[in-house]
Amino acid sequence: MDTRNLRKMGYKSLAYLKKASPMILSCLGSTGVVVTAVLTARSTIKAVELMGRDKREASKPEIVKKCWKYYIPPVISGTATILCVVGSTVLSNRQIVSLTGAYTMLAKSYRDYRKAAKEVYGEDADDKIIAMTAKEQYISSNGIISSMSLYDPGLDESDKVLFFDSFANRYFTSTLSAVINAEYHLNRNLALRGCASLNEFYGFLGIDDVEGGDDVGWCIDKLLEDFECMWLDFNNIPADIDDGTMECYIITAMVSPELNYEEW
Repeated sequence: MDTRNLRKMGYKSLAYLKKASPMILSCLGSTGVVVTAVLTARSTIKAVELMGRDKREASKPEIVKKCWKYYIPPVISGTATILCVVGSTVLSNRQIVSLTGAYTMLAKSYRDYRKAAKEVYGEDADDKIIAMTAKEQYISSNGIISSMSLYDPGLDESDKVLFFDSFANRYFTSTLSAVINAEYHLNRNLALRGCASLNEFYGFLGIDDVEGGDDVGWCIDKLLEDFECMWLDFNNIPADIDDGTMECYIITAMVSPELNYEEW
C-alpha cells in the first residue's frame, strides 16, 4: 500500500473518530456508571466483612483508615465516568458550533447560486421555481402542509425545452424551472445526508434511472477537501443543435459522479 493510500486511510479514520467521539464518550460514560455501582457494591461487601471480624465497635476514622483502599477502584471508575460525560458534552457543543458555521456557509452558497440563476435565466426563473414548488406541495397534501414533497415536472406550466444529460449522454424534455429545482434538491440531500446518487438526481428530474446510477454519485466530504465548498454547482449551458434550428440546454456539474461515493 503506497503512502498516499495510507494518508487517506489515516485521514478517514481520524475524521470518523472525530465525528463519533461524543457518542463513544457517552457510551463509555453510561458503562462507567454501571461499573462504578458494581465496584462500589463489591467494595462495601469487603469493608463490611473486614469490620465484622472486629468485635469492638470502631469509630468512623478507624473505619475509613481500614477500608479506604477497597474504594480505590470505584473512585477511579467514577472519576473516569465524570470525565467521559464532561468530554462528551464539550465535544457535542463544538460539533454544534461547527455545524452552525457549515450551514451558514451553505446558506451563503445557496444565496449566491440563486443570484447567479437570476442573472443567467432572469428574475422569472427563480419566482417560477418557488411558485411551482408551493403549488405542487399544496396539491399533493390536499391543502394540508405536513411533509416535504418532491417537485413534479408534470405540474409545471412553463414551456418545455430540450436538455442533454451529459452524465448518461441522453436527451429529455423538461422546463428550466424543473431542472434547477432538481439541482437544488440534490444539493439539499448532499447537505443533509452527506452523499447523493446519480439516480436520485434523475428522480428529482422525473426521468428514468440508468443502470449503475445508484453506484455513482457525489460526496460532500470530497467537495470540501477538493474544492472547499459544500454546494455542487451545476451548469445548464444553452446551445444550438440541428444547424441552429433547435435550442438545447446541456447539464453539467463542476464534479462528475464517482464510484463508491458513499465510502469516500
